[in-house]
Amino acid sequence: DDSFESVSIRVDVSGLSFGAFKDLNRHRKLQTKTNPDWSGVKGYVVPDVILEIGGRVQDLYEKVQQRFIDAKKQLENDFPDESRLLLAHGTKTSYEMVIGLGEFYWISELRSIASG
Repeated sequence: DDSFESVSIRVDVSGLSFGAFKDLNRHRKLQTKTNPDWSGVKGYVVPDVILEIGGRVQDLYEKVQQRFIDAKKQLENDFPDESRLLLAHGTKTSYEMVIGLGEFYWISELRSIASG
Protein backbone atom coordinates (compact mmCIF):
# COMPACT_ATOMS: atom_id res chain seq x y z
CA ASP A 1 0.00 0.00 0.00
CA ASP A 2 1.40 3.40 -1.01
CA SER A 3 0.17 5.04 2.21
CA PHE A 4 2.88 3.16 4.11
CA GLU A 5 5.50 4.66 1.82
CA SER A 6 4.26 8.22 2.36
CA VAL A 7 5.71 8.09 5.90
CA SER A 8 9.51 8.23 6.05
CA ILE A 9 11.67 7.04 8.92
CA ARG A 10 15.31 8.03 9.47
CA VAL A 11 17.31 5.19 11.04
CA ASP A 12 20.84 5.49 12.42
CA VAL A 13 22.48 2.06 12.18
CA SER A 14 25.58 1.76 14.37
CA GLY A 15 27.98 -0.99 15.38
CA LEU A 16 27.02 -3.08 12.39
CA SER A 17 29.45 -5.59 10.90
CA PHE A 18 30.33 -5.30 7.23
CA GLY A 19 28.49 -8.56 6.56
CA ALA A 20 25.31 -7.27 8.21
CA PHE A 21 25.69 -3.98 6.30
CA LYS A 22 25.77 -5.93 3.03
CA ASP A 23 22.56 -7.73 4.02
CA LEU A 24 20.76 -4.46 4.79
CA ASN A 25 22.22 -2.76 1.72
CA ARG A 26 20.38 -5.24 -0.52
CA HIS A 27 17.04 -3.60 0.25
CA ARG A 28 16.26 -1.54 -2.83
CA LYS A 29 13.47 0.58 -1.38
CA LEU A 30 15.79 2.76 0.69
CA GLN A 31 14.97 6.38 -0.07
CA THR A 32 18.41 7.66 0.90
CA LYS A 33 21.49 6.27 2.55
CA THR A 34 24.64 7.96 3.82
CA ASN A 35 28.04 6.53 3.04
CA PRO A 36 29.08 3.95 5.63
CA ASP A 37 31.99 4.66 7.95
CA TRP A 38 34.87 2.48 6.77
CA SER A 39 37.49 4.09 9.01
CA GLY A 40 37.97 1.02 11.20
CA VAL A 41 37.82 3.16 14.36
CA LYS A 42 34.63 1.46 15.54
CA GLY A 43 36.48 -1.82 15.97
CA TYR A 44 35.12 -5.19 14.94
CA VAL A 45 32.50 -7.76 15.86
CA VAL A 46 33.60 -10.96 17.55
CA PRO A 47 31.10 -13.66 16.57
CA ASP A 48 29.41 -15.59 19.39
CA VAL A 49 30.97 -18.85 18.22
CA ILE A 50 34.46 -17.33 18.55
CA LEU A 51 33.59 -16.05 22.03
CA GLU A 52 32.32 -19.51 23.00
CA ILE A 53 35.55 -21.16 21.84
CA GLY A 54 37.62 -18.42 23.47
CA GLY A 55 41.29 -18.90 24.29
CA ARG A 56 43.80 -19.06 21.47
CA VAL A 57 41.12 -18.98 18.74
CA GLN A 58 39.63 -15.74 20.07
CA ASP A 59 43.09 -14.22 20.55
CA LEU A 60 44.05 -15.08 16.99
CA TYR A 61 40.76 -13.76 15.58
CA GLU A 62 41.16 -10.44 17.39
CA LYS A 63 44.81 -10.14 16.40
CA VAL A 64 43.99 -10.68 12.72
CA GLN A 65 41.10 -8.20 12.80
CA GLN A 66 43.37 -5.59 14.38
CA ARG A 67 46.07 -6.23 11.78
CA PHE A 68 43.58 -5.48 9.01
CA ILE A 69 42.60 -2.22 10.72
CA ASP A 70 46.26 -1.26 11.29
CA ALA A 71 47.16 -2.00 7.65
CA LYS A 72 44.25 0.15 6.50
CA LYS A 73 45.43 3.04 8.69
CA GLN A 74 48.97 2.80 7.26
CA LEU A 75 47.70 3.14 3.69
CA GLU A 76 44.71 5.47 4.06
CA ASN A 77 46.58 8.75 3.47
CA ASP A 78 47.99 7.63 0.12
CA PHE A 79 45.13 5.33 -0.88
CA PRO A 80 41.93 6.46 0.91
CA ASP A 81 39.49 4.45 -1.21
CA GLU A 82 41.61 1.37 -1.79
CA SER A 83 42.66 1.05 1.87
CA ARG A 84 39.05 0.31 2.86
CA LEU A 85 39.33 -2.97 0.95
CA LEU A 86 41.70 -4.24 3.64
CA LEU A 87 38.98 -4.29 6.28
CA ALA A 88 37.46 -7.68 7.11
CA HIS A 89 33.74 -8.49 7.19
CA GLY A 90 33.73 -8.24 10.98
CA THR A 91 34.69 -4.56 10.91
CA LYS A 92 32.00 -2.37 12.50
CA THR A 93 30.45 0.46 10.55
CA SER A 94 27.59 2.90 10.85
CA TYR A 95 25.37 4.75 8.42
CA GLU A 96 22.03 6.47 8.23
CA MET A 97 19.14 5.46 6.02
CA VAL A 98 15.74 6.93 5.25
CA ILE A 99 13.05 4.38 4.44
CA GLY A 100 9.30 4.23 4.06
CA LEU A 101 7.19 2.80 6.86
CA GLY A 102 6.31 -0.29 4.80
CA GLU A 103 9.97 -1.10 4.10
CA PHE A 104 10.87 -0.44 7.74
CA TYR A 105 8.24 -2.93 8.87
CA TRP A 106 9.40 -5.51 6.31
CA ILE A 107 13.08 -5.16 7.30
CA SER A 108 12.29 -5.30 11.03
CA GLU A 109 10.19 -8.45 10.58
CA LEU A 110 12.69 -10.12 8.26
CA ARG A 111 15.77 -9.27 10.33
CA SER A 112 14.27 -10.06 13.74
CA ILE A 113 13.55 -13.74 13.09
CA ALA A 114 16.11 -16.47 13.70
CA SER A 115 16.76 -17.12 10.00
CA GLY A 116 17.04 -13.39 9.14
